[in-house]
Amino acid sequence: MMMLNEKMVKQLGEFCNRESLENYIDLMEDTASKFLDNDEVCSTAEETLDYVRALLRLRDDLRNIMVAMKE
Repeated sequence: MMMLNEKMVKQLGEFCNRESLENYIDLMEDTASKFLDNDEVCSTAEETLDYVRALLRLRDDLRNIMVAMKE
């Protein structure tokens, strides 16, 4: 069983706060709905950038948790 080090706890705390989780849930639901509706995923370049930024933030948070696990 892996023990949580101090850096992992900090990263998980940042990832698992209520606001972040709500935003990630909304992002995943919105993205999935757009793909399932078979509509154009985003109607404007600005909306596309918003989704890309949000997905990259999620990626970065997950990557930071992984890096902390290695320490």
